[in-house]
Amino acid sequence: MMNAITIQDVGQHELIAVDPYRSDTNTPACIRLRVKPDERTADLDTCSPGQGIPVAEYHGRHITLDVSSGYGTVDGPAVVDYLRGEEGQALLARMCDGHTTEWDGHNHVGRMTDDAQAARETLSDWLSDAPILRGEQAGLWDAGDYLQYCDVCTEYHITAETTDSRLREIAETLEAEALAEDAVVCGIEQYLEWKRDELNDETED
Repeated sequence: MMNAITIQDVGQHELIAVDPYRSDTNTPACIRLRVKPDERTADLDTCSPGQGIPVAEYHGRHITLDVSSGYGTVDGPAVVDYLRGEEGQALLARMCDGHTTEWDGHNHVGRMTDDAQAARETLSDWLSDAPILRGEQAGLWDAGDYLQYCDVCTEYHITAETTDSRLREIAETLEAEALAEDAVVCGIEQYLEWKRDELNDETED
């Protein structure tokens, strides 16, 4: 019987994140699958092209593969389901079974057999067209774009005198409503503060 590869759970929205190196533009972070052959485990995580490469990955002791969907937002739990299924497990097992670590005179480095490399390429092809979240609003949003057609001041009775704590409550409500649509929205509280400041400027005029 094949020795199973353990796949870590991932939440529906955990992989919808901002690239920390490009947070000024709310650019989505990249998604990667990290396989640890010696532990026979794998997990999905976000990363940035600006981050340093971990030593274990650089020397090939861990295997990483990019995850993308072409169009749309990657459905993390669906990817996990595939990796736990018969086809995903078979590919991961071939990668782990064909991986060894050896001393090259300077570092402990990972090596892969031809079959392990072939399995990696097959899995990489699947991950390059991963399942997507189907909601129309699914994905990463800037608050100004997500709320552009919503008159938040009227709907939530925001005035020039609305307190910071009340704006925070409204922001939490809007964030929860967005998550129900698989949308992660950045900067809602700051957007509401800006809308309040606009009302304050109008009052002063």
